[in-house]
Amino acid sequence: MVRDLLRRSSALWFGIGVHKVGVLVFSFGLGKAMGARAVGVMAAVLASSWLVGTLAGLGLTDRILFVMAREDTPAIDERTVHGSYIGLVMLAHALLFFGAPMLGGVDDPQLSWLARGLVVGAGLQALAAYPFCARRGLGHTRHESLGLVVAGAVLLAVSQGSVAVMALGWAAAGGVQAVFGAIATRATPRLWPRWATPSAHTLRAGLPWLGFGVGAWLIGNADILLARL
Repeated sequence: MVRDLLRRSSALWFGIGVHKVGVLVFSFGLGKAMGARAVGVMAAVLASSWLVGTLAGLGLTDRILFVMAREDTPAIDERTVHGSYIGLVMLAHALLFFGAPMLGGVDDPQLSWLARGLVVGAGLQALAAYPFCARRGLGHTRHESLGLVVAGAVLLAVSQGSVAVMALGWAAAGGVQAVFGAIATRATPRLWPRWATPSAHTLRAGLPWLGFGVGAWLIGNADILLARL
């Protein structure tokens, strides 16, 4: 059992490492192509997107991890909760897409499309977060690990391209994770989404967990917040 746990956690950490390297090389390539301003746009847009995605998700990704780790039957329909999560995240990132240039503080057409590509990628990554967290709760990380490795490879592949190629590449990397998230959803009982508007049950289920997500975001992005003040 311990050996199996180590194997799964090692695979996940490897995937996270590959993806982080991809993001780092991508940012270096962006700086080389457009200068420090473009890297600043990337940092500001992604920080805003991840915060909005966290708030829109209502803490449901943190909650589902612990729900799946428990053996008791959930009190609410997880398919409905998942459907509500998808709707909220898609709506939030659709609004961000149109306001992306303002988030990045740019009026340059190339950087505006970069900002929009970053928002699309972040939104698709957010869609994958729910099934990935559910699978983590069940002790299965294969889909997430593979998705991270492939997404990281995409970022590495586009890191020396033009700004337009890099914007599309970032969105494609998010799309890779969304596809693996959909495969993980299909492989998980009672998780395939049932479309529904968020209910009071969904709000009550997620809001207690939202503080953890916002707290983690603030800790991880305090430097960006201070830089933008």
